[in-house]
Amino acid sequence: FHADDVVFSSNSDGQYVLGEGGWNSWSSNSEMNYVVADFTTMTWSETKVTKIAVTGDFNSWSLDADQLTFNMETGKWEAECDITYIEWGIQFVLDDANGTWRWKYMDGDMDGTLSMDGGNIMPAHPGKYKIELDLSSFSAPVYTMTLIE
Repeated sequence: FHADDVVFSSNSDGQYVLGEGGWNSWSSNSEMNYVVADFTTMTWSETKVTKIAVTGDFNSWSLDADQLTFNMETGKWEAECDITYIEWGIQFVLDDANGTWRWKYMDGDMDGTLSMDGGNIMPAHPGKYKIELDLSSFSAPVYTMTLIE
């Protein structure tokens, strides 16, 4: 974890306790996790992401209909979606085991960079899209939507 050019890691007080020059931080979960560092309490936490989905009017805002899968070669999450209806646009949702729609990514200004607030993504027109989601940068996650039909 980085803050003001200082690298923090887990320390001898426990896995979720932050300190300088300690051990590598490790996860209790073997898949994708959403990690939050609290530099006030010097702790960090993780929540397992159980699915990443494209949701919108076109699939009745379902988290099960259009899930993204991870492509090891590109390092991106991918899906093909038949977006036939666009009234309220689409969102990317990272969900936890409780099905609470924990983290919603949107792009109201349509610049290809996602944020957790703002307006929904509005595809140019209905059609079948190849969607790629790149979460490698927490501060600037990006996506592309390519019309394939």
